[in-house]
Amino acid sequence: MNSIIQCLSNTRFLTEYILYEDYEKDLNTTLSKMKGALFRSYANLIKTMWKSNGSVVSPFELKSQIAKYAHKFQGYAQEDAEEFFIFLLNGLSEDVNLVKRKPTPIKFDEKAWDRMR
Repeated sequence: MNSIIQCLSNTRFLTEYILYEDYEKDLNTTLSKMKGALFRSYANLIKTMWKSNGSVVSPFELKSQIAKYAHKFQGYAQEDAEEFFIFLLNGLSEDVNLVKRKPTPIKFDEKAWDRMR
């Protein structure tokens, strides 16, 4: 978990997006199953890390948010970093997804399609 957070915290554009608080207007509280809570938690951790002047920072709040939505990350067992990375990245992306309303599905008329052949 710590290695993934360190890598992501050094992703310049993502970190600047958080430090300048540009993400607040993009939080998706309608379609995201996490309602922006995961991104807020990650953002709080990043802000604390970058403004801590080298002091120790705990990712407890982020870990708690992750455990709510991915039960395999509950507790303190050793988990696969790649699985954690995929879950975190997907969750962050979902929380700032700009699609606020699901589009109407396109209905496909198979009979009309068959008549066109």
